[in-house]
Amino acid sequence: MKNYVVKKGRHYCWHGQKLHWDKDELILSFIIDPSSSYNLDNLADQTDINKIGGITFGLGSIKLNSKGIVTAGAIHKNSIRIGMYDDGGIVRIYVYWYNKNKRYSQYINTSIYGLFCSYGFRLDRINNVIKVNNRLGPEAFTIDFDFTDVPNWGFYCYPFFGGTSSSPVNWKIQLNMT
Repeated sequence: MKNYVVKKGRHYCWHGQKLHWDKDELILSFIIDPSSSYNLDNLADQTDINKIGGITFGLGSIKLNSKGIVTAGAIHKNSIRIGMYDDGGIVRIYVYWYNKNKRYSQYINTSIYGLFCSYGFRLDRINNVIKVNNRLGPEAFTIDFDFTDVPNWGFYCYPFFGGTSSSPVNWKIQLNMT
């Protein structure tokens, strides 16, 4: 697994870009370091889902922020990711996705910091669904995902803290995506 750190005061960590092509399954394995537990003053910000990893589909629309840095793109058009938020030191894990520019999330499981977690996505372009499963437990369900005109390629997504607030700690994640 590779180590990623979203530094205190930041939203994202430094990483390269990796392309995927004709992917029909994604497995994300990760450990969130116990020193990454956090508490934000605002409940709405505390329950924002922080993204651990996933994939986009296609490029989407390229946008530049006020500093001229490329933002959004396919992440806010068509993507699927695993995310979490800290609930008093307990890790609430979610699947978080955009399909046709609409955002969705669904609770998966509860975990703790320092525990190995592994989740899988099985992409079914014929039936327009994605099967989500906990590779270490019984949780499994299917989400609707309209693959009509959605490219069969895109980029891997890496840890991103927020929502609105930047990370109040050095948010450390060991992550492997295959």
